[in-house]
Amino acid sequence: MLYQSYYLCLRNLQLLLTITTTIIVSDTTAAVIIEARQSSTNGSFVASLGCDGDLDTFSLTNGGSNQWWSVTLDKVYQISWIYVRIKAGSYRATVQLDRAPNDYCAYITKPTGSDVDIIEKILTCSHDTEEYKWGNRINIHNEDGGPLILFEVKILGITQLSQGTLKNYPSFPETSRVLDSNLNTYYISNKQRNDFWYLQFNMEIEIKWILISIRGGHYELHITAEDRLMSSSTLCKNITFKGLKQHQIAIECNRTMQGDTILVRRTDSGSLRLFEIYPIVCSPNSYGPSCARCREKCQSCESITGRCTQCPPSFYGEDCQYSCPLNCLDLNCDQTTGSCNGCKDGYHGEHCQHDLTTDVITTVCAPNHFGPSCTRCREKCQSCDSITGRCTQCPPSFHGEECQYSCPLHCLDLICDQGTGICNGCQNGHEGQRCELKITTTAVSTG
Repeated sequence: MLYQSYYLCLRNLQLLLTITTTIIVSDTTAAVIIEARQSSTNGSFVASLGCDGDLDTFSLTNGGSNQWWSVTLDKVYQISWIYVRIKAGSYRATVQLDRAPNDYCAYITKPTGSDVDIIEKILTCSHDTEEYKWGNRINIHNEDGGPLILFEVKILGITQLSQGTLKNYPSFPETSRVLDSNLNTYYISNKQRNDFWYLQFNMEIEIKWILISIRGGHYELHITAEDRLMSSSTLCKNITFKGLKQHQIAIECNRTMQGDTILVRRTDSGSLRLFEIYPIVCSPNSYGPSCARCREKCQSCESITGRCTQCPPSFYGEDCQYSCPLNCLDLNCDQTTGSCNGCKDGYHGEHCQHDLTTDVITTVCAPNHFGPSCTRCREKCQSCDSITGRCTQCPPSFHGEECQYSCPLHCLDLICDQGTGICNGCQNGHEGQRCELKITTTAVSTG
């Protein structure tokens, strides 16, 4: 694949799944963004930074009215889902076919009462008379005025799963109609009640986001495994659509799910008519709904959260943002704490901070001071180690080695573990280690 700076992006929209030691790549050619443009460019923040697969980089326009960002694709696609990560504000996303007038896809606004700085969501293009859009250009228009700051745009749901990744493909012929990236074809059941459709992989995978196109009705979506019965623990989401028309939705499971089988079950009367299903499963070293690259310093990361699971040598921290202490043996330290795994000759201590030949510590510091000169603890520390100065107690609502991070917004009483940032409890209506998941039992209805 090629990448020409400033204006040309190649977007790798393939789905990869690991089977034992083999990586199976999607059968279809990845969609290509051949040109990225914007209404104006502020400094070096060119349009292509909004489609480079990196969630930390961004494109930026100047201020003023009518600011926009646009990409041109290599060919015409059926476009139903677009991933967007953008500075909080009000925007309009459109799909365009050649130079025809813009066709509305979705509005992008932050939830009422939310104080988020960045909006990250999967847009589902909708129209009263259409189930999807045909187009080869995507446009983002700033409705508020001022600069447009865009971190990432990616088209989803336009590639196919490899047959080699699916355990039940040969014995389930109509499965292919749901996996062909064609929203006009479909699987339909013979039964009129409690029928189900399933897709089984050759291995267990982590899943949180699934794109689905289905006819109106009441459904349960489960992620399970061969030896696991359907239950509340396997339930990803309840979904409901009114009427008989075709509906598209981007489903975010109530929590991260693990299993080898995706099962769609109709719970009311009527046949199950399923047009398309597209589970988002990232290849190694990528994460999130857009399968973005792991952060720059991460050698590997969690496929859902992007949290670093392996730092390069000589670095540690949640984002591998800290250098190991200088006197660590081979500059090697614990990835989480920064404690040296060994010291160079002549040094000792958790961080190899003491020189054996000259370092004789006789000073006893007052509380909240550290080191040979009894320096005051760092600003946000309520107390610190008397030798190293590392924070041992953060003020309420903060965590991290230097108390530099705020506890997640939905932690109960904004209290979390000082080392990991994991909430000690969640506010009503939320769950998850960081209370990032909203609990809902209300069915989704799109009309």
